[in-house]
Amino acid sequence: MAVNHWMGGAVLWVLSGASLAASAPGETFLEEIVVTAERRESTVQDTALSITAFSEEVMLARGIEDTEDLHFHVPNFYYSEPGQAGIAQIAIRGIGNENVTAGGDPGVAYHLDGVYLGRPGSALADLWDVERVEVLRGPQGTLYGRNATGGSINVVTKKPTSEFDAVADVLFGNYGRTQGRFAIGGTIIEDRLMARISGFSNERDGYIDNLVDESICPSCEDLGSEDARSVRAQLLLTPNEATSVLLMAQKFEDQGLRGFTTLSLPGQLSRGIPDQPRFADATPNADDVRTIVEDFPESFDLRQDIYSMKISWQGERWGFSSLTSYGELEYRTLIDHDNSDPPISTQRWHDDTDQWVQEFQLVSDFDGPWQAILGLFYFEEEVRIEYFFQDVDVFTFMNGGNYTTTSVAPFANVSYDFAASSGSDLPLVLTAGVRWTRDEKKGDDFQQIPEFGVDLAKDVDEEWTEVTWELVAQYYPVEDTMLYGSVSRGYKSGGVLVGNFPGEYDPETIIAYEIGAKSQFGGRYQVNAAAFYYDYKDLQLFLLEAFGARIDNASNADIQGAEIELLAEPVDGLLLNAQLTWLDAELDGYVTIDDIFPALGPQDLSGNRPNRAPESSFSIGVQYAFSLGEYGTLTPRVDYYWQDDTYLRPQNLDRDKQDAYHRTNARLTWDSLDGRWSMQAFVDNIEDDDIVQNLALGSGSLGYPNNVTLYPPRTYGLRLSWSY
Repeated sequence: MAVNHWMGGAVLWVLSGASLAASAPGETFLEEIVVTAERRESTVQDTALSITAFSEEVMLARGIEDTEDLHFHVPNFYYSEPGQAGIAQIAIRGIGNENVTAGGDPGVAYHLDGVYLGRPGSALADLWDVERVEVLRGPQGTLYGRNATGGSINVVTKKPTSEFDAVADVLFGNYGRTQGRFAIGGTIIEDRLMARISGFSNERDGYIDNLVDESICPSCEDLGSEDARSVRAQLLLTPNEATSVLLMAQKFEDQGLRGFTTLSLPGQLSRGIPDQPRFADATPNADDVRTIVEDFPESFDLRQDIYSMKISWQGERWGFSSLTSYGELEYRTLIDHDNSDPPISTQRWHDDTDQWVQEFQLVSDFDGPWQAILGLFYFEEEVRIEYFFQDVDVFTFMNGGNYTTTSVAPFANVSYDFAASSGSDLPLVLTAGVRWTRDEKKGDDFQQIPEFGVDLAKDVDEEWTEVTWELVAQYYPVEDTMLYGSVSRGYKSGGVLVGNFPGEYDPETIIAYEIGAKSQFGGRYQVNAAAFYYDYKDLQLFLLEAFGARIDNASNADIQGAEIELLAEPVDGLLLNAQLTWLDAELDGYVTIDDIFPALGPQDLSGNRPNRAPESSFSIGVQYAFSLGEYGTLTPRVDYYWQDDTYLRPQNLDRDKQDAYHRTNARLTWDSLDGRWSMQAFVDNIEDDDIVQNLALGSGSLGYPNNVTLYPPRTYGLRLSWSY
């Protein structure tokens, strides 16, 4: 296979530098990030899986402010938002989430300080006052929560410490952008009680101009705006050296209108307006995709509250932790669905979610070669959803439901380090893990189309049990070089496409094979490479129908690929990073009907690419810190990203594709000599290209328009920061 040749060259490259690393040991100049991807602390280089981690310093330097920005810095990572749905639709190595309703689950798990957050809207919050962000690629269902067939995003916030510190910054940019952020923490009672509070506010005008006449809709706004704010408070109680209690409360709100517009298609009077008599008086949309003519005032309102308590105790041989969490998430959307100024169709979506999470862990701290992790995970979620679509000339469509999801999963992980056993110097570590999961969904939903006499209701009671596992071997041929191989089984729960009949669908499973190499050379060069093959069964795919939609379980998919990440500081002050990916993903044995072209009958989509799975991507970043003596340092930085053609529907038609594109960001940062002040000027998307991140077909009564979400255009600004 091509992946074998690709990976073979990468491994030879890594090993060719191993002798250099062994013969020239010395100071390590590269930043060493400690992660908890395997539920215990280790460095990225000693973690036997594909992981990309960013410290706060790296995120500030690269301009990574939210999950969307990870798209341009993580191999085989795809971020998108489906219109005004209030959801982050994330895929890793072609595996993600197709059911954007509350009856489905993501394929990439999202964790905040270890708490599994079941609704994809949780990933919309900015990444502020965080210690690090970890992106784990490949199935993570053994140790990291539910539904991690694609991978996991772990956001680790800064915790209270005994040292007082404070930071604040402000940003001003084009499109009227303003941002303010702060964090402050320190001791309340010496050695016993510490606290930290942080927050942000982020506002920006829309970049998709609504050209509707003000006399028609005086309250209509431009789309693509930002209006978000958040606050987080933490208390850390340490009654003794062995015990700690961490309390956290976070509130997040977002009322920004998403970057939702339409593309030109054949058979339209103008962009997004079907060739139908009822649109004859519509004001034509301009050719510029960043313009729209809508007569209905759209709105978006997402609110999330998260509360957690973590109790930790560390003994001589075992550590115990209990993580308890409760969360609420609700959002409301109002959308002008026809994207024109005649009053034709509107859409309303209400979604309320309550979730409870309880997780217990026992983590060993043995002196010998054996180590173990034992755990029990419990998740409960209640969702209420209502959807209302009205086409004033044709029909009214309403659906919704109430569902309760429960998940119980005991898990265990055991490792053996041969080098730590007496009489052995074999640099080999073997690890085995297993997880048993029972998922249950119960509830009821309805669908009503009064004009067609449709009034449906049903009860749903579904249960699935699965065993997931992993086997890992990691080997250290020389100092600072690790080779690893793994085989694992992942699982994502079945679900319900709420309000659709039938709406139930089955789980999907994956057997993943991965080999990799991680190495540092001379303390200044780091190369990590991985190759993988996935045998993907019952892939869940989303398809639009004349009324509503459905999720199909495709027969299977074959996915293979490879990734290389490079980090280097060849001379003091010069920092380089690069990543190169290749992804070969094909559907296999999938036959379905495209409701846009039903006359074509059943179509065999075997050989087509899954959604959001570009064949290749490449990025490189370079920065150099110039010393200004007593005036501090000045650091210019440039980041370049290229992505191959990407299909956003399994039919792989030209209308479903975002063509290959490239994007360049630039920054210039000044830091004071004492490190307390900094100023950063930036320009993102210098090319100012219109880049589609997601596609959501409109209603059949409107001719299935291509409604798309865009990445922001060229943005620029200035940030001023102070820290103590």
